[in-house]
Amino acid sequence: MVIRAFPIRVAGNSGPLPREIDWQTITRESGYLDQLIEYTTVTGNVRRVARFDPVIVRTSIEANVPTRIVLNHVDYVDASCRETGRLTVKAARFVEQIERELDTSIDYLGFGPASMAPHQAVRTTVKSA
Repeated sequence: MVIRAFPIRVAGNSGPLPREIDWQTITRESGYLDQLIEYTTVTGNVRRVARFDPVIVRTSIEANVPTRIVLNHVDYVDASCRETGRLTVKAARFVEQIERELDTSIDYLGFGPASMAPHQAVRTTVKSA
């Protein structure tokens, strides 16, 4: 099962999105120098985005009973992860918090479009943002 550090929805009135925030907040908190923003494929509208919601993900895990869990977009937590392919202290804390809230382990981490690694193989760097 693939989950995102920050869940998304299509633009407009596409249903509830608990803990909704904006792309400027993610950009600022992650440390990216360029604006992070995602667009819908068909309409080209800006996707809605929110903070991680463990209740929704736990419900999905119970319904789907995945054998492995991938957490994508860890670089949205800390941009340094994309550059190094490793967890920063900030990102490691984020992943640990998710694992506690879900009461399960994350098997793979995604740090950007071309970077995924087994969680156990990724060392935490000493740099924190």
